[in-house]
Amino acid sequence: MKKLLLTLLLSFTFLFSTININTASKEELMSIKGVGEKTAEYIIDYRKDKKFEKIEDIK
Repeated sequence: MKKLLLTLLLSFTFLFSTININTASKEELMSIKGVGEKTAEYIIDYRKDKKFEKIEDIK
């Protein structure tokens, strides 16, 4: 369920926001509705090795 919520939230972010999840700070990520500290940290940890290229990369 958490992954589904994250996928939905980030898909809306990709469509309607100027926040780039590959470069955004923790604070910027947390400004996205539904993205808390743990999710922001997950995104930052993930992108140390890989970049998000498509929404499926979130899963």
